[in-house]
Amino acid sequence: MMGIGKELPILKALDETHQDVRSFAHHTELPPDSILLSSFIDPQGGSDSTGSTDTGVPLVHTIAIDEESKAVVLSCRGTLGFEDVLADMMCEYDDLFWRGKPYKVHKGIHASARRLLYGGDGRVLATLKEALEEFSDYGLVLCGHSLGGAVTALLGAMLAEPASSGTAFITSAEPHQRLLASGQSHQTASHICLPPGRPIHVYAYGPPSTMSPSLQKATRGLITSTVHGNDLVPYLSLGVLHDFQAVALAFKTDNSEAKAEVRRRIWEGLQSGLVDKWYNNGSKRSHEEEDKWAYAALKTLRASMMSSKLLPPGEVFSIESTPALRRDAFLQAGTGQIGRPATRVVFKYIRDVEARFREVRFGSSMLLDHSPGRYEDTLRRLTLGVMDA
Repeated sequence: MMGIGKELPILKALDETHQDVRSFAHHTELPPDSILLSSFIDPQGGSDSTGSTDTGVPLVHTIAIDEESKAVVLSCRGTLGFEDVLADMMCEYDDLFWRGKPYKVHKGIHASARRLLYGGDGRVLATLKEALEEFSDYGLVLCGHSLGGAVTALLGAMLAEPASSGTAFITSAEPHQRLLASGQSHQTASHICLPPGRPIHVYAYGPPSTMSPSLQKATRGLITSTVHGNDLVPYLSLGVLHDFQAVALAFKTDNSEAKAEVRRRIWEGLQSGLVDKWYNNGSKRSHEEEDKWAYAALKTLRASMMSSKLLPPGEVFSIESTPALRRDAFLQAGTGQIGRPATRVVFKYIRDVEARFREVRFGSSMLLDHSPGRYEDTLRRLTLGVMDA
């Protein structure tokens, strides 16, 4: 279930609850009857790299009532594999009109958000409306991982407006109209308005680059994005591909001396690196010279990496696991706990999102860190601070 495993409860006799609903309810610790709507296979919910929505790609979504947080919750599942992520990188940008201004967003994700909210029989929007009307003191929470997080981020922008004071957002009174099927007239489509003035917030985990820098800044207070470790996906957008292409062309058209120098330094690094590690006799001066040369080369390459890029939405936090030693001051002597290897989870606020995500950062765990299971496990560890290794 979403790449996260938990044993299901024993099936009771005459229990007609759908297996996927039971799994979702068990994992989220919600009663099954709190789930108002679930679409575990929605053939018209996804989109491809061109923005087409009738592709058969499922965008699984669920609407539930969370009594503890007093919220109606719409959750969306993420991409099914990295082939979807790589396809999404090649998608063009689209205009999202928000508060009377156009902003650039990911075309395919925008199409998925519109299809989910306005497509089909309009059941998602109608269910949200009815739930908020029934629970008059509840707010609206949207959440998702990967593609699901990006879709809910755009849904949040489509449904919200800034509150009159502070940095919070509330549901907008703006009417919404279903997407019309071919041959259907505008007279047959009714408008749906959510109850206005309700608190609304989006929680996105590992979302791909979704919106322009201006919209990313405008939606701080509405959207909270969390990026785990070296997760590659939040860096990806069409602008990054264009940068890769520009760098490749720069090497191709550059003189042979520069390319020969790169090859020479890489080969020398491979040869000397093993020797230095074995004898631990690396020259500090030579390392400083290498660093200066590498930094100069990087500045030259960055001059060609100026393509327009999208960013992860809203306020962005990073969450990382680092090795540590237990130093608990209040442990009793003789327990053997002090100094034991442990893991510390660090949660950081990213002040300059544009600077952080303008180019890909490579790491050995850049693919594995995108797993929803790793996101959930690391967030769980965060509540404990330091855990034994």
